Amino acid sequence: MILGQNASIDSLKAIVQTGKQDTTKVIALNALSSELLQTEELDEAKAYADQAIDLADDLGFKKGKAYALKNKGLAEYYQSRYKEVLENWTQSLQTFEAIQDTLGIANLASNLGAIYYSQGSHAKALDYYLKSLSFSEKLGDPVRISSAHFIIGGLYSQRLDYDQAVNYFKRVEPYLPSLNELQIKASYLMGIGEVYSKRDDHINALKYYTQPLAINEDTPDYAHILTMIGREERQMGNT
Repeated sequence: MILGQNASIDSLKAIVQTGKQDTTKVIALNALSSELLQTEELDEAKAYADQAIDLADDLGFKKGKAYALKNKGLAEYYQSRYKEVLENWTQSLQTFEAIQDTLGIANLASNLGAIYYSQGSHAKALDYYLKSLSFSEKLGDPVRISSAHFIIGGLYSQRLDYDQAVNYFKRVEPYLPSLNELQIKASYLMGIGEVYSKRDDHINALKYYTQPLAINEDTPDYAHILTMIGREERQMGNT
């Protein structure tokens, strides 16, 4: 796998060194930056992202610039430089919005939501996740839509708005039969179970907590789920 990645990196470097100053070179620079991110060569990844940004600006290639800013922000993220992450990803989102790129907007809004959440700005995080959900629905991607509903439900739960939390968790249910992502199903079940637990509705909490046991039987989460079930039984007096 590493040999394959190195070969891909070498091939892309050859393209960007000899290629014309056109949109194809911007795309190659972005691809090279992405490959270097995977091998954790972060400074080099940023350097190629900067080259892509400059060339995209010269060419007026907004989509190429948007992806370069995304890559640069991702490198900053891995280096825990969150101020720079926010700057690059905000510019990336604005550029995707300028060209009405639905997928780009959905991705970057979700990324920004995650950053604001990690910084404790839950209100801003919610705004970005709702934006991401809106554009994910336009894409019709069930995994992306389900994930957004799940995250938003969790945010409302943290804000103690349990009715809205249940509302957003419940919106995941129509997508569950078509999802092959078992961990999304398990996260949904645990998330809505936790909301019911916080509302002291222990019967419904148990109903949801017991369902992901089969999904997580061979994972480290199995013990956690058993612990949550035990807590609900204790709250109901079933010592």
